Amino acid sequence: YWAYRTALQEYAEKHPDQPVSPGMASIIEGLTDEQFFFLAYGQEWCYASTSSHLRSYVNTNDHAPPYARCNVPLRQFPAFAEAFNCPVQSPMRPPREQTCDIWW
Repeated sequence: YWAYRTALQEYAEKHPDQPVSPGMASIIEGLTDEQFFFLAYGQEWCYASTSSHLRSYVNTNDHAPPYARCNVPLRQFPAFAEAFNCPVQSPMRPPREQTCDIWW
């Protein structure tokens, strides 16, 4: 995320007369650059399954299920909550004392 933010900032500084995100973010009306970044991240983990398949996945896979691999890190990331204006104590923005600092 920080590499992405740095690239956006440098682009904006070098090209002040051009929009920062002329691509997909402008196509999906109303998304900010940050929201589009997180949407793209979530798409990587997009996965539909039945409850029986999920049980099988958990019992046979070394990794957490895709929904957990997406949502758990994002719940810990203040930039995500800020990008989507998640209220404090909502599922995607737990109180600070219930989170851990992993990457920042």
